[in-house]
Amino acid sequence: MFEVPREDLLKPFARTPAASLITIEAPAGSGKTTLLRQLRKQLSRRGLRQVHVQPGAYTDEPDLLQNLLDAIGVSGRSAELELPHRDDAFETFTDRFVQELTTLAGHTFVIVDDFHRYKSASAIKLLTTLAHLEPRPPVTIVVASRAACDIPVSALRLRGRLVELDQRSLKFSEREADALREMSGTGLDKAIWTAFWKKVDGWAVALQLALILLRERKIGISDLLNFSGTQREMASYLSQLIVDGASEQDRALLYTAAAFDSLRPDVTGAVLGRARADRLHDLIATLALPTEIAGKQPGEIRLHGVVSEFLKARAQSKRVDMRALQANAAAFLESSGEWRKAIRYGLSTGDLALAAGIAERGGGWRLVYRGEEGTPRQFRDLAKMPRELYGNYPRTVLGLSVSAAKRGEIDLALDLLEKVAAVADPADLALATELRLISALMDLYSDRQTSPEAIEQLEKDISKDTEVDAVRLALTQNLLCFCSLQAANFKAAIHYGRLSVAAFRDARSDFGAAHLPLHIGQAEFFGGQMDNARATLQQHSEHCIEELGATADLTLITQALLSETIIEQGAPPPDRAFLREAFIRLGKRDSWFDPLASLLVSQIRLALADGDSTEAEVILSQAEDIAHRRHYHRLLGLVRQLRIEILLKSGQTRDAEQLLGLAAGTKVSSPAYDPVNLRGSPSEALQARLLLDKGAYGEALLLLDALLADPAAARNAQRSIRLSLQKIRTLVAMEDTGKARADLERLALTHRVDLYRLPFVEEGPVLARFMSEHIAGLDPQSLIHRRLAPPSDLIACHYPGARAAPSELVHLTGTEAQVISLLEKGKTNKEIARDLSVTVNTVKFHLSNIFRKLGVSTRTAAITTCREQGLLSAAFGRS
Repeated sequence: MFEVPREDLLKPFARTPAASLITIEAPAGSGKTTLLRQLRKQLSRRGLRQVHVQPGAYTDEPDLLQNLLDAIGVSGRSAELELPHRDDAFETFTDRFVQELTTLAGHTFVIVDDFHRYKSASAIKLLTTLAHLEPRPPVTIVVASRAACDIPVSALRLRGRLVELDQRSLKFSEREADALREMSGTGLDKAIWTAFWKKVDGWAVALQLALILLRERKIGISDLLNFSGTQREMASYLSQLIVDGASEQDRALLYTAAAFDSLRPDVTGAVLGRARADRLHDLIATLALPTEIAGKQPGEIRLHGVVSEFLKARAQSKRVDMRALQANAAAFLESSGEWRKAIRYGLSTGDLALAAGIAERGGGWRLVYRGEEGTPRQFRDLAKMPRELYGNYPRTVLGLSVSAAKRGEIDLALDLLEKVAAVADPADLALATELRLISALMDLYSDRQTSPEAIEQLEKDISKDTEVDAVRLALTQNLLCFCSLQAANFKAAIHYGRLSVAAFRDARSDFGAAHLPLHIGQAEFFGGQMDNARATLQQHSEHCIEELGATADLTLITQALLSETIIEQGAPPPDRAFLREAFIRLGKRDSWFDPLASLLVSQIRLALADGDSTEAEVILSQAEDIAHRRHYHRLLGLVRQLRIEILLKSGQTRDAEQLLGLAAGTKVSSPAYDPVNLRGSPSEALQARLLLDKGAYGEALLLLDALLADPAAARNAQRSIRLSLQKIRTLVAMEDTGKARADLERLALTHRVDLYRLPFVEEGPVLARFMSEHIAGLDPQSLIHRRLAPPSDLIACHYPGARAAPSELVHLTGTEAQVISLLEKGKTNKEIARDLSVTVNTVKFHLSNIFRKLGVSTRTAAITTCREQGLLSAAFGRS
């Protein structure tokens, strides 16, 4: 093919780096791809950064942004990609992409070719967001499409930040057409060629195809001038002449090219035979048919759309067995383990049974967890198969169920699971294990509890590792981690979580393990391993920020759980507004119960610490809206329990008693599930508070003793500490201080109360006074004193009059001393991070440790306390 530099068209790109958006909208054959190729060369010469995305023949809408991320060097696929067909997933990825763009040096051109293949409401929203960003990053979006892009451009046009090219803009000028004539070496008369240029109205592909024929003397210019059809008919006619110029045998071979999405030498060789495949590639080169590079395989090309459409039409008229060719291509790709591409060819045949069979042999539902581009769309297409085929391809139907669940279509997912279970062969024991596994997975998605018997069976199903493939092993261990967490079996949750991470990596599905550190971190937190939990969640937060961006859902969830650990230690979270915004945002997304419960409880605890019951009620109302919208009965239960607790602590005993009575008569949809699960107060604990307010101390103690005897409560360090403190407060109210002192010392010896401090404050001033009096009489070197001193310091901050003895002098590390000295100078977190050459998150982490050590909750209080204890002078000395 001949290529004339489109210098006039490229001028707007060179002189308008301020343009936010450049659209190129024109039908096939107008020269879009050639223009983009020349643009890329020009940008390279100018040293400008470019990100180029070219879709495949079978591309999902979500692959647009994933391909963009890949193009700028961002590796990995996030957990959010498991729900790629929701608009909110695009929002997450947009945030991530914007963050990555801001880190690039110099101006960047983001080039999206063939946008019509991606086009959807979400994709349009994505590019609209990128083009209208304020403050505007140094980025220009270039979109080429056969159809209208439908991106709103009025505001950009008014601000001069838009360049628009259409079919008329892409027409070859008379000068360009003449340059093309000279390049071809045909010796054609300029005036006659100009007449033809006018006839085809400067259409690029028609000019180029005509020159091929004229050079080979397969047509005369008079024939072209006398042609009476449309432009597209002209292009089809010229394609026909080129193809018909070949021998009958070669023409038949060219028609077979229409069966392939792209011409990949190994695929065409397997389907056509090596000799015929080589001949096909030689023919395309000899005839100079217009092509473009396609895919990553060596020698893989794709015919120009106009030529490809002609060959498809001709192949159909000649009754070429396209389906047989595509089926053979599918068989070859299947034998190579390229399941997604094999399924694509299977679907191209129109034979859903063939495609489903390939998916079945590829592992069915396992393919969903391999994260390959295009898989979600393929499973949507496979969902069209008749139900009478379900029994033949049960694993594929399980994949349809998993895909539906990941899209948030839970009812459809459960229906598919029920149908495949009904037709499954009872003699197929391997399938029975997979059915149990996916059933347990659906319990997770639908917020139902998996029965202990089912969990036990899952453990048995993977007991013989040699019989379990990597994907099934990883997913089973994942579910066992989650189920163990919900059952308060924290050691098992940590064990299975770590095993699952390793198994997912063995299965080359790292993205499948992306959320497991959240389960592990929670298990460590509730299991009493506070330091481990902080480290796990902090490390995962940094990893998520690096890989997914600061605003990705998984990042928000991780930081929410990390904030919970910080609050538990009595320090304020880095940003309260973050908790509020994350709760609202995740409440609209496909987050599961635990992160929402964590954010709800954290916000309520902070509001109560401030004495702001009005704010607490606003938060509870927001949570109710989310729970109703998401059908989360456990979240509704947690809201109810928290509201009762707030009423009891604020002295509104009558209202609390009425709500307790109503709660006792309320049936939850899954009775086996504790409505508050790991967080919040059990109903019996709330009843005990009510009895304490009424002076029925004996009855209250009976309830609390029964709760503390429950093994699940004993394993949950946070709940055990809260219940123990509630019991101690009850004993103090009974004036049984001897028993109260013994229970307090036992609590300090059995739990790390030095790390779980906030519950001491939440029990109110009665416990605060008792605590301060008791610790004043302890040996400062004893383990009990060392454990009780940090919560005692925190109590003194909230109840200044309760303190009976001075605390030990606080020791700050060298870095913490530097942070506090810079803080005293009035510097922001960002400025401190710059001065110390660390990240802002690291500064926040040091501040939370400083607040914890000082027993304060504000920056001002920290500075004041450091001044009083002489820590600032020491800090300046170390600086």
